[in-house]
Parts: sequence; structure tokens; C-alpha cells
Amino acid sequence: MASDYQAISIENQKKYGTDIGRIAPMLLVDRYDDRTHFIFELLQNAEDALKRRGTRKGFRRVTFYLTSDTLLLSHFGKPFDKADVCGVCGIAESTKDNNSIGRFGIGFKSVYSFTDRPEIHSGDEDFIVENYVQPRGIARKERHPDETMILLPLKSDDTTARQEITNGFKRLGPSALLFLRHIEEIKWDAEGDSYGVYLRSHPESLGPNVQRITVTGQESSQQEFDQNWLVFHRKIFVFENKEVGQVEVAFSIQHDNDKSDRWSVQPLATSPLVVFFPTVVSTNLGFLVQGPYRTTPSRDNIMYNDPWNQHLVEETASLLVEALKWLRDQTILDTSVLRCLPLERDKFSNSIFAPLFDIVRNALIHEPLLPRFNGEYIPALQAKLASTQELRELFSPEQISILFDDGMKGWLTAEITQYKESEIRQYAMHELDVKEVTPLMVVSRLSRNFLEAQSNDWISRLYEFLRGQEAAALRRH
Repeated sequence: MASDYQAISIENQKKYGTDIGRIAPMLLVDRYDDRTHFIFELLQNAEDALKRRGTRKGFRRVTFYLTSDTLLLSHFGKPFDKADVCGVCGIAESTKDNNSIGRFGIGFKSVYSFTDRPEIHSGDEDFIVENYVQPRGIARKERHPDETMILLPLKSDDTTARQEITNGFKRLGPSALLFLRHIEEIKWDAEGDSYGVYLRSHPESLGPNVQRITVTGQESSQQEFDQNWLVFHRKIFVFENKEVGQVEVAFSIQHDNDKSDRWSVQPLATSPLVVFFPTVVSTNLGFLVQGPYRTTPSRDNIMYNDPWNQHLVEETASLLVEALKWLRDQTILDTSVLRCLPLERDKFSNSIFAPLFDIVRNALIHEPLLPRFNGEYIPALQAKLASTQELRELFSPEQISILFDDGMKGWLTAEITQYKESEIRQYAMHELDVKEVTPLMVVSRLSRNFLEAQSNDWISRLYEFLRGQEAAALRRH
């Protein structure tokens, strides 16, 4: 049975007054820099409705259909009930729990950037919302028994609405599905203009807290494309061991060209903080960070000084170290992964993400997480950089340890030089205190005792090395 819309309307009039139609736009509508953020709000509502549907089977897709004067949303989550009607007609009410994406009842109000009278058909409920808080019953609309339909008639005087919404759809991309649990497909169609379809695969478990997820997409006349991700997660608890969600880090991966069964990490050019959907907060990292952060009312930014958010960053930093160890154990940890890490102190010193810089730096110093020459991994405390390939090939770690008397166990990978991966080289030298060894430094330490302990073959190679250094010196002059 449908809710008593008149009773809800009267109650809201008592609660919010009769002038809400004038006040609401100032309080609710103009809170977003990008008014197409409402697309994410509707996806959040659909994700939560699908979660509340439980284990019951059915469609797990969300469809948007945009005409010249209306936007239609369709999903198959738990149908509306009276609490949901009150939620979308209230200003600070929500039926979502702490584990849900959307915690603010005001989230749905973002649709008023484009419409004056949203129309909802779901379960036994068929109503429009007038003056932001007053539901009124309307005729039932034909639909699938499990379908929820939300119609947004566009404001007649809004000449840019259709193009803005279309552009908002185009910015979604398949990665919009990456951190969702319940929506598996997003479809959008701007009638007569363009369309997009995005799908998320069932996560493939690779370990206790790591999954491989593939999201695919096709837009208009373009070819289908896919994105592959390694997603690491850690559950977050509050008092009494109550789980309230999880923090996640996601690395973009692709097949190695020469080894179809091998994956390599690809650093991201941009990496906004994700609170299920992207925010305006840049992490300055080469991978995605996601978690149940406390956001500003607009939900596209976070509260930087909030203790809960700071706690989530610290948990994420610990998770990142765990992810590095897993990547190492799978021999995926290379300079591409290192490029993803917080390497520049200046970008993190006054950032909420400063703990990532500090904790990762400490791990790289003390844990075998740096790729070494000829394979395996080494902590920065036991590593050195070689300024030339010839030096790296001639002098073993044991020989360098004897010459420098410092417990050196290995050279860092030949990929880290002044000319290749120079940013990692600077980080290793200045933040990890890894010393770079030059031929001159080594030659000046060659003692009679050291040379007498070497084989004839090695001495011959040393002479070749020295002749090469002499020739290089002549070329420089």
C-alpha cells in the first residue's frame, strides 16, 4: 500500500515551514561546484538500494536515459517504502546505515539543480515531490515489478542542461564501478547523441585481502576497452569490534607485452581520493585510495582535521605496506610500482596523506622492498646505488661491503640511475639515505690486501674496467 502522501506533506510543512520553496535552493541546490555531481548521488542511492535488497537475485544494473526534456533513472534495488519517501522529502533524514555510501538525506536534493519536480515510481509508491519536501500521489507508471524509476523533468528554461548532463555521463568511465559492491552495470543513453555501457567483473580473489577486478566499457562508436585493477582492502572497526567498512588501494595493471600471464603496474597520471566515487581531493599518488571518509555536505570533499579521516589515512598507510609486500612476493614490485608511491616530501608535508609518506619511507628503509640488481629485494639500509653498469657488474656486494666496511648487501636495480628513474634515484639518496658509489670512490679504496684476495680472472676484468674509466675520462676532456 502506498504511503499517506498528504500526511507526510502536512508533517513536513509543520517541520520546515511554508517558505521552504524559497529557502531550499540556497541551502541545498547550490552546494556543488559541478552540478552534474547529482549523477553520483543517484548512483549512490541505487547502490544502497541494491545492498538493502540482500541476496535476492535480480538485475544489478543502473540505467540512465536522457531525452530533450527528461532524465530517467532505472534500477532494481529494494523498492521504496514510507521511510524512503520521508527520506527523499526530508532535508536531513536518511534511511541509510553507517556502511552505506550516502549518509546525508540532503544528497538526493542535488537533482534540483536540473529539475523542479522529481517523480518516483517504486514498489507501491508513485509520487512527485513538490517544493522540495511535499510528496503528492500520481498515476502508476508501467514498469518491471522490481524496478524503481526516477524521472527528472528538466527545467524548461535551462538551455545547457542536456549537454551538461551528457558531459557528466562521459566523465563517469568504467572506473566508476571499481569500488562498488552491488551495481555491476551502468548504462547511459543521451537520445540521438551518445551512449555508454560499463561493466564490472566478479572480483577474482588472489589472497586474503587482494582481488583482481576488471571493468569494461564502450562509448558511442568507440571500440570496447577494459581496465584491470589490483585492489587491496583492510576492514575498519570501531568500538566493540563493529565493522564500519574498509579502506582500499587500487593499482592499475596491464599484461606485459612479452608475457601474457604476467602483469605490471601502471602509475596513474591523476589520483583523486575516492569515497566510493571520486572527490576533488588529489592524493598525489600513482594509485587510487578509497575509504568511508567523512565528507563535507556536498560529498565531493573531505574534512581534513577530522580524527576519523586521519585514522583512515593511517590504516591506508599500513595497508599500502602490506600491498607492497604482496607485490614483492609475486615479483611484481618494480620501479613502476615505486613511481606510484609518495616520493616527494613537499607534496605531503602539509597534507592529510603525510602518514603515507612517513610509513612507506620507514618500510622501504627497513624492509626488503627495493628491487635489487640481479633479482630479489633489499632494504635501503643494506643497499647502494652504482653510478655505472660496469661498476655494478664488476664489484659484488660482498666486495663493496669489504671496501666500504658498512654491511652493504646488494646493488639497487640497474633501472635506477641518473638517466633512468631519476626521481626514484633522488628519493633513494635523499630520503632513504642510499649512497651512490662511483668508480673513483671504489678505486681509491683498492688496497694490496683486497687485490691479493681476488682471482686472476677478476684482476683481468678490473684492468679492463680501469681502461674503460680512463677512456671515459679522456672523452669528457
